[in-house]
Amino acid sequence: MQQRLYPSRITVYLPDGRIAGYIAASSWKRTIHGSRHILRRPIPSIAVCEQTYRRYRPYFTELAFRDCETGRIYAISAAVFERRAFPIDRGRGRQLACPLRFWATYDPHAPQEQLSLFGGEL
Repeated sequence: MQQRLYPSRITVYLPDGRIAGYIAASSWKRTIHGSRHILRRPIPSIAVCEQTYRRYRPYFTELAFRDCETGRIYAISAAVFERRAFPIDRGRGRQLACPLRFWATYDPHAPQEQLSLFGGEL
């Protein structure tokens, strides 16, 4: 029997013990409430607890957060997040915030364009 180096799923905890998602397939997955968790100022951004980010960073290479209010999924590589994030503290501890323009956004409710196998000719 082969032993795994890492468990298949890691629960991510904030410093106060609350759960902040999980890591699976080297992706930190989390459900957010966009109206509360997406910053409006100084620039629209998504922020994460810096201490939690640094603690779990060896276990993920991307972040994928789902907004439970809209169904949108926001995804970004950890490398881009680290290059573009800025520190912010609004009384709940130090956080790293990355502007939304650097996140890929997937909206499952948006109409999907159907691809044609024949390039539009029949």
